[in-house]
Amino acid sequence: MRLSGLDGPFAFCDYWASVLRLTNVVSERVLKAGYVSMDLFRKGLDRPTTKVPKLRYYFLAFMLGPGMVPYKVALSLAMLFRPKSKTKLLRKVDLMLEDYRLALDVDPGDRRWAEVSARGETVVGKILNPEHVSVGSSLFFHTYKFLISVLLAILVTSFAIPRLPDLHPVFVRYPDLSLVLYPLMFFGLYLLLRDLWTALLAPVPLIIARWLFSVVGGVPSFLLAMGGVAVMFYLVEWFFIPRSTPPSLYLYVNDPDHPLYAYRAGHEPYWLEGTYYWVWRFVVLGPAEITKFWEKDWERLEVWVRADPGEHAGRIEWLVTDAHYRELWFRYERETTERQRRRHADLLRCSMAEGGCRISWIVEYDLNFLFHTPDVRGVFAAARKNGRVGWNPLRLLRALGDHSGRDRFADFRGPLEDMEAEGEDLVSDVPEHFRALFLRELIGLPWVYWRYPKGAGTSAKVPAYNPAAVLTMREEMASDRRYQIKASARGEGKP
Repeated sequence: MRLSGLDGPFAFCDYWASVLRLTNVVSERVLKAGYVSMDLFRKGLDRPTTKVPKLRYYFLAFMLGPGMVPYKVALSLAMLFRPKSKTKLLRKVDLMLEDYRLALDVDPGDRRWAEVSARGETVVGKILNPEHVSVGSSLFFHTYKFLISVLLAILVTSFAIPRLPDLHPVFVRYPDLSLVLYPLMFFGLYLLLRDLWTALLAPVPLIIARWLFSVVGGVPSFLLAMGGVAVMFYLVEWFFIPRSTPPSLYLYVNDPDHPLYAYRAGHEPYWLEGTYYWVWRFVVLGPAEITKFWEKDWERLEVWVRADPGEHAGRIEWLVTDAHYRELWFRYERETTERQRRRHADLLRCSMAEGGCRISWIVEYDLNFLFHTPDVRGVFAAARKNGRVGWNPLRLLRALGDHSGRDRFADFRGPLEDMEAEGEDLVSDVPEHFRALFLRELIGLPWVYWRYPKGAGTSAKVPAYNPAAVLTMREEMASDRRYQIKASARGEGKP
């Protein structure tokens, strides 16, 4: 659901501090001055109210779908000429957020730059205009990959199954030859999409449908099979297809003396090199998790763009995702090839020249089908025409091939064993039987730094008789230098 108007810019607020209300992570000065509201940001920006279709919607769509096609086309055309309406709740949230919104005053003589003011006072004199170099994310993979996988499975079985008996007589004995092709479909989909669960589950509805048709036979079985497949697809969409919200734009000031400085000492990302950043936060909702169907699952991706005047203006420096309450920081260089970086640099240099065109960074990322772990597939840049970036199918094909390499667990085994010997357990919040698997998967991701290395919720104390009270992180530092094992191993910083 599009929540228009809830995009900022706002003063930066830490995601996990906002979600878990960890008050001593955020700068006390920022909170007292009223530049951010963790509770309001959580409800309106970080965990916004998003409508999830009810079960009756899927039954109605299945029964009335063909007849509703003309209605949906007419409705879509009407919406082009009618402003989108807002619900009363969204209007109220939007009005409340106005008190926290920063004002962006674009230089009329040079639209590359702007000034930022809060409550009528200028807080940043000259900064990159975020509309000149903007950021967008593509939802293609985690929205359509399951459907694409099913269509590919249908094509494979439709063309291959009728020809298998001609290859060898042994295939005549099989009642359902799609079972023979299942391993082939699985490996093909896995190599294409690099998603184990999608490759494993996408061909299953087709196999079930063919099996029902072969057992019962005739028109009734065909209707039963198609109805069963439709119900399965609706359930998959209901529980597993993510729903996105518009990005939130934040201003991060990397200066402890600035009134908008976001963190208390020890919690800040100390590896940042610039002074000003535009942070584009993309939040996606998974209606349910495979292990807890009753619980929503939110995932976020942040893109940190340098906003300082100078040669680095407009460049992506970091991409940030989460893995089980841990904040992982990925370098832009690890997610791109050298050829891409040269092309991006040329386009950005042209854009930042006087009178240059506006451009957009496009981050193509995917979510694990069941557990919704974010996975950056590629970073691209494109010039905007008429304020928009055209849809480019070649970008999707490049995203399938371009993929950052994984880190070897063995390279960091020593520091992890030393921490364990000293009593430091970095995965104590993970169920015991999954700790080794989770740690290997976590270390294998190509991040450089992490925040909340023990999990953002491990030090949060929930009062038993007052659960609405705010939480605190009593002992742990979100950016504790002792745990920056990858940066230390690569010589990028000393823990």
